[in-house]
Amino acid sequence: MIIIMDCNNICHIVKHTMGELSLGEIQTGVIFGFMRQLMHFATILDEHKFVFAWDSKKSKRRDIYPQYKMNRVKKDRTQEQEMFDNLCYLQFNEIRRKILPSLGFKHNYIMTGYEADDIIANIVLNNSGFHGFHNENITIISSDNDLLQLIGFADIYNPRSKQIEDTQEILKKYGTMSMYEMKALMGCSGDNVPGIEGMGEKRAIDFLKFNQASPLMKKKIQNWYKDGYDLSLRLVKLPFENMPIIKIDLASFDEERINYDAFVLICKEYGFNSFLKGEDIWIKRFNMR
Repeated sequence: MIIIMDCNNICHIVKHTMGELSLGEIQTGVIFGFMRQLMHFATILDEHKFVFAWDSKKSKRRDIYPQYKMNRVKKDRTQEQEMFDNLCYLQFNEIRRKILPSLGFKHNYIMTGYEADDIIANIVLNNSGFHGFHNENITIISSDNDLLQLIGFADIYNPRSKQIEDTQEILKKYGTMSMYEMKALMGCSGDNVPGIEGMGEKRAIDFLKFNQASPLMKKKIQNWYKDGYDLSLRLVKLPFENMPIIKIDLASFDEERINYDAFVLICKEYGFNSFLKGEDIWIKRFNMR
């Protein structure tokens, strides 16, 4: 099995649960939470082959639609909240730039202008089946519903519900319809993607699966296909357009060895004594040398 982690998603989850942890004046909660989650996923899925995907600060989607995700900008935060967020984001970067490379993980991806979702979709669609991983299953770790576009190509473990999404139930519900086409019709309030007014999931499914809609909704849909659909489709479809293909050699995971000395230094630097006490688990799980 290959495990692909939506790293920003995981970091945001642990930010809200462990972000306040620190070693003296140094904030360490996100790093600690990320490493604990890493071990948790390796244990419950019984696997050590990991791929890490990160969001780029720049956005190619915003280049074509400046309002993309701008609804997430919070203008009423206090100075303390701003400082807390900045300290947490610094830890995101530290995990990507220092922690994972020092430990020896080889598959750690960020691409300018693209999101972690794009990287995950790129890898899944270009490396699964006969394209590279052959009989290896792929499990994505994320609570982002956008990645449901990849159901049928990979399993998805939701770290919030702590369950693997039921592929059969999802396919039964949505059939062969395109998940991104449904989202393009509905729009996305979370990402500030425009959609058809009054178009919820049930109406989108009725239309896409059965071509059923009220006369008024059919008129709205016709106008939407003519005036706004192409933009919304470009914004929601994974991976985003013109993305360079990411190819991964499966043999590279066999060559990957996690560095024990680096693990000890990181634990001492950040005060992660609980990891050192349980180092035997880390050594066994990740084939540390």
